[in-house]
Amino acid sequence: MIISIASTKGGVGKSTLSIHLAHFLTQKNKTLLMDADKQETTLTWAGWRAEEEIQPYIDTQKLPPQGIKQVLEAREKQYQYIIVDVGGSDSSVLRYVLASSDIVIVPTSLSAVDRIATLDMMALIDEAKAYNEKLKTFIAFNKLSTATKEIHSIPEYQNDFPAWAYWLNSKIYERIAYRRSYATGRTAYDKIEDKVDHKAITEMNHLWQEILHDIQK
Repeated sequence: MIISIASTKGGVGKSTLSIHLAHFLTQKNKTLLMDADKQETTLTWAGWRAEEEIQPYIDTQKLPPQGIKQVLEAREKQYQYIIVDVGGSDSSVLRYVLASSDIVIVPTSLSAVDRIATLDMMALIDEAKAYNEKLKTFIAFNKLSTATKEIHSIPEYQNDFPAWAYWLNSKIYERIAYRRSYATGRTAYDKIEDKVDHKAITEMNHLWQEILHDIQK
Protein backbone atom coordinates (compact mmCIF):
# COMPACT_ATOMS: atom_id res chain seq x y z
CA MET A 1 0.00 0.00 0.00
CA ILE A 2 1.32 3.43 -0.98
CA ILE A 3 0.51 6.29 1.39
CA SER A 4 1.54 9.79 0.36
CA ILE A 5 1.62 12.72 2.78
CA ALA A 6 1.30 15.85 0.72
CA SER A 7 0.37 19.51 0.47
CA THR A 8 1.14 22.30 -1.96
CA LYS A 9 2.36 24.33 1.02
CA GLY A 10 5.47 23.91 3.13
CA GLY A 11 5.47 24.02 6.92
CA VAL A 12 2.25 22.09 7.48
CA GLY A 13 4.01 19.13 9.10
CA LYS A 14 4.28 16.61 6.27
CA SER A 15 7.69 15.31 7.34
CA THR A 16 6.67 15.10 11.01
CA LEU A 17 3.65 12.98 10.12
CA SER A 18 5.70 10.91 7.66
CA ILE A 19 8.38 9.89 10.15
CA HIS A 20 5.83 9.15 12.86
CA LEU A 21 3.70 7.03 10.54
CA ALA A 22 6.83 5.17 9.42
CA HIS A 23 7.76 4.49 13.06
CA PHE A 24 4.21 3.38 13.90
CA LEU A 25 3.96 0.96 10.95
CA THR A 26 7.53 -0.36 11.18
CA GLN A 27 6.79 -1.91 14.56
CA LYS A 28 4.57 -4.58 12.97
CA ASN A 29 4.94 -4.28 9.20
CA LYS A 30 7.68 -4.15 6.57
CA THR A 31 7.63 -0.42 5.85
CA LEU A 32 9.59 1.93 3.59
CA LEU A 33 9.76 5.70 4.02
CA MET A 34 10.51 7.54 0.77
CA ASP A 35 11.61 11.16 0.51
CA ALA A 36 10.28 12.93 -2.59
CA ASP A 37 11.20 16.42 -1.38
CA LYS A 38 14.15 18.32 -2.85
CA GLN A 39 15.03 19.49 0.67
CA GLU A 40 15.46 15.83 1.72
CA THR A 41 14.07 16.50 5.19
CA THR A 42 13.16 12.90 6.00
CA LEU A 43 16.33 11.54 4.40
CA THR A 44 18.43 13.82 6.62
CA TRP A 45 16.46 12.73 9.69
CA ALA A 46 16.95 9.07 8.78
CA GLY A 47 20.69 9.63 8.47
CA TRP A 48 20.86 11.01 11.99
CA ARG A 49 18.78 8.10 13.27
CA ALA A 50 21.10 5.58 11.61
CA GLU A 51 24.20 7.30 13.03
CA GLU A 52 22.76 7.03 16.54
CA GLU A 53 21.72 3.40 15.87
CA ILE A 54 18.25 4.11 17.22
CA GLN A 55 15.80 1.22 17.12
CA PRO A 56 13.62 0.37 15.40
CA TYR A 57 15.55 0.95 12.21
CA ILE A 58 13.34 2.80 9.74
CA ASP A 59 14.13 1.97 6.13
CA THR A 60 14.33 5.27 4.25
CA GLN A 61 15.16 5.95 0.60
CA LYS A 62 15.15 8.84 -1.84
CA LEU A 63 12.35 8.75 -4.42
CA PRO A 64 13.96 9.95 -7.67
CA PRO A 65 12.01 12.49 -9.75
CA GLN A 66 12.21 10.24 -12.82
CA GLY A 67 10.40 6.93 -13.22
CA ILE A 68 8.28 7.44 -10.11
CA LYS A 69 5.55 5.00 -11.15
CA GLN A 70 8.05 2.25 -11.94
CA VAL A 71 10.04 2.79 -8.73
CA LEU A 72 6.92 2.70 -6.55
CA GLU A 73 5.59 -0.40 -8.30
CA ALA A 74 8.89 -2.18 -7.69
CA ARG A 75 9.06 -1.16 -4.02
CA GLU A 76 5.43 -2.16 -3.47
CA LYS A 77 6.41 -5.75 -4.22
CA GLN A 78 9.00 -5.62 -1.42
CA TYR A 79 7.14 -3.74 1.33
CA GLN A 80 3.71 -3.86 2.94
CA TYR A 81 3.58 -0.09 3.33
CA ILE A 82 5.35 2.70 1.46
CA ILE A 83 5.09 6.21 2.90
CA VAL A 84 6.01 9.05 0.54
CA ASP A 85 6.87 12.47 1.96
CA VAL A 86 6.20 14.91 -0.89
CA GLY A 87 7.59 18.46 -1.15
CA GLY A 88 5.37 21.47 -0.50
CA SER A 89 4.57 22.69 -4.00
CA ASP A 90 2.52 21.80 -7.05
CA SER A 91 5.02 19.78 -9.07
CA SER A 92 5.22 16.91 -11.53
CA VAL A 93 6.59 14.78 -8.68
CA LEU A 94 3.50 15.44 -6.57
CA ARG A 95 1.20 14.63 -9.48
CA TYR A 96 3.02 11.38 -10.31
CA VAL A 97 2.96 10.32 -6.65
CA LEU A 98 -0.79 11.00 -6.43
CA ALA A 99 -1.30 8.92 -9.56
CA SER A 100 0.37 5.94 -7.86
CA SER A 101 -0.93 6.29 -4.29
CA ASP A 102 -3.66 4.32 -2.57
CA ILE A 103 -4.04 6.97 0.11
CA VAL A 104 -3.09 10.62 0.42
CA ILE A 105 -2.99 12.34 3.79
CA VAL A 106 -3.17 16.14 3.61
CA PRO A 107 -2.03 17.88 6.81
CA THR A 108 -3.29 21.36 7.59
CA SER A 109 -3.51 23.83 10.43
CA LEU A 110 -6.51 26.12 10.90
CA SER A 111 -4.84 29.13 9.29
CA ALA A 112 -6.44 30.81 6.28
CA VAL A 113 -3.27 30.26 4.24
CA ASP A 114 -3.28 26.53 4.98
CA ARG A 115 -6.97 26.33 4.09
CA ILE A 116 -6.28 27.82 0.65
CA ALA A 117 -3.43 25.35 0.11
CA THR A 118 -5.64 22.45 1.20
CA LEU A 119 -8.35 23.48 -1.25
CA ASP A 120 -5.65 23.63 -3.94
CA MET A 121 -4.68 20.08 -2.99
CA MET A 122 -8.29 18.95 -3.37
CA ALA A 123 -8.24 20.24 -6.96
CA LEU A 124 -5.05 18.30 -7.71
CA ILE A 125 -6.41 15.16 -6.06
CA ASP A 126 -9.63 15.49 -8.04
CA GLU A 127 -7.57 15.51 -11.24
CA ALA A 128 -5.58 12.48 -10.05
CA LYS A 129 -8.77 10.57 -9.21
CA ALA A 130 -9.75 10.74 -12.87
CA TYR A 131 -7.07 8.14 -13.63
CA ASN A 132 -6.48 6.72 -10.14
CA GLU A 133 -9.96 5.80 -8.94
CA LYS A 134 -8.68 3.95 -5.86
CA LEU A 135 -7.11 7.09 -4.37
CA LYS A 136 -8.57 7.85 -0.95
CA THR A 137 -8.12 11.24 0.71
CA PHE A 138 -7.73 12.01 4.41
CA ILE A 139 -7.34 15.52 5.81
CA ALA A 140 -5.50 15.73 9.14
CA PHE A 141 -5.57 18.76 11.40
CA ASN A 142 -1.98 19.24 12.51
CA LYS A 143 0.02 21.70 14.63
CA LEU A 144 -3.07 22.89 16.49
CA SER A 145 -2.57 25.11 19.50
CA THR A 146 -3.02 23.48 22.90
CA ALA A 147 -3.64 26.86 24.51
CA THR A 148 -6.62 28.15 22.51
CA LYS A 149 -10.08 27.04 21.53
CA GLU A 150 -9.38 27.35 17.82
CA ILE A 151 -10.86 23.90 17.17
CA HIS A 152 -14.29 25.52 17.49
CA SER A 153 -13.66 27.08 14.07
CA ILE A 154 -13.29 23.68 12.38
CA PRO A 155 -16.88 23.47 11.01
CA GLU A 156 -16.45 26.81 9.25
CA TYR A 157 -13.03 25.74 7.92
CA GLN A 158 -14.57 22.63 6.34
CA ASN A 159 -16.99 24.55 4.12
CA ASP A 160 -16.58 24.14 0.34
CA PHE A 161 -14.57 20.92 0.52
CA PRO A 162 -15.53 17.91 -1.65
CA ALA A 163 -17.64 15.16 -0.12
CA TRP A 164 -15.05 12.49 -0.98
CA ALA A 165 -12.45 14.03 1.36
CA TYR A 166 -12.48 12.32 4.76
CA TRP A 167 -11.84 14.59 7.75
CA LEU A 168 -9.98 12.72 10.46
CA ASN A 169 -11.46 13.09 13.93
CA SER A 170 -8.03 12.60 15.48
CA LYS A 171 -6.00 15.78 15.72
CA ILE A 172 -2.31 16.54 16.23
CA TYR A 173 -1.29 19.44 18.45
CA GLU A 174 1.83 21.59 18.55
CA ARG A 175 4.16 19.86 21.01
CA ILE A 176 7.79 20.31 21.97
CA ALA A 177 8.35 16.57 21.54
CA TYR A 178 7.81 16.83 17.78
CA ARG A 179 10.30 19.68 17.40
CA ARG A 180 12.98 18.08 19.56
CA SER A 181 12.66 14.62 18.07
CA TYR A 182 13.54 15.59 14.49
CA ALA A 183 16.99 17.05 15.25
CA THR A 184 18.07 13.86 17.02
CA GLY A 185 16.77 11.32 14.51
CA ARG A 186 13.95 10.38 16.82
CA THR A 187 10.16 10.49 16.94
CA ALA A 188 7.84 11.11 19.86
CA TYR A 189 7.71 7.31 20.24
CA ASP A 190 11.36 7.39 21.35
CA LYS A 191 12.73 8.71 24.61
CA ILE A 192 13.89 12.31 24.23
CA GLU A 193 16.21 13.48 27.00
CA ASP A 194 15.07 10.40 28.98
CA LYS A 195 11.45 11.49 28.73
CA VAL A 196 8.44 10.33 26.73
CA ASP A 197 5.55 12.62 25.81
CA HIS A 198 2.59 10.31 26.33
CA LYS A 199 0.12 12.86 24.96
CA ALA A 200 2.04 13.01 21.68
CA ILE A 201 2.18 9.22 21.44
CA THR A 202 -1.52 8.87 22.19
CA GLU A 203 -2.64 11.40 19.59
CA MET A 204 -0.36 9.91 16.92
CA ASN A 205 -1.64 6.40 17.70
CA HIS A 206 -5.24 7.59 17.44
CA LEU A 207 -4.56 9.24 14.08
CA TRP A 208 -2.96 6.18 12.49
CA GLN A 209 -5.45 3.75 14.02
CA GLU A 210 -8.33 5.81 12.66
CA ILE A 211 -6.85 5.70 9.16
CA LEU A 212 -6.09 1.98 9.27
CA HIS A 213 -9.53 1.18 10.65
CA ASP A 214 -11.15 3.08 7.79
CA ILE A 215 -9.11 1.49 5.00
CA GLN A 216 -9.53 -2.02 6.41
CA LYS A 217 -13.34 -1.86 6.43
